[in-house]
Amino acid sequence: MRVAEFEVPGANPESSATMAVFSGHMGTVEDNVRRWFGQFTQSNGRSHEEVGRRWQVQSEAGLSATLVDVSGTYLAGMGSTESLEGYRMLGAIVDIGSGRFQYLKLTGPADTVARWAEHFEGAIASSRPG
Repeated sequence: MRVAEFEVPGANPESSATMAVFSGHMGTVEDNVRRWFGQFTQSNGRSHEEVGRRWQVQSEAGLSATLVDVSGTYLAGMGSTESLEGYRMLGAIVDIGSGRFQYLKLTGPADTVARWAEHFEGAIASSRPG
C-alpha cells in the first residue's frame, strides 16, 4: 500500500511533516475522504466537514484529483493511540486511469503543512499519467 514516505522539514526538527504516497485500491474516493476527515477531531465540537475543505482539480495532463484539507487534533491510527494537537493534513486522490488511483497525504504540524501547501497543490496540478 505505502509506496513511499518522506520527511518534510519544518522550521525546526521537531516540526517536520510526513509526505506519504500510497497506491492500489483502497475503497472509493468517498471512503477515503471520510476516513481522512475522521482522523481529526475538533476541540470546539465542530464537525470535520465544517472545518475541512474538499475540492476537485484537473492536472495539466488531464488527470482528475480530489483534494482535502483538514486540521485539528490528529488521531494517528493504525494501532497508535496518540493524539496530536494543532495538526493539518493535505490529501489528494489522483485518478490515474484504468480504475487506478494514487493517494498522497501531507500530515504534520499545521504551520509546517501551510509552509508546503502551495508545493503540494503544484505537484498535483502537474501530475502526469505514468
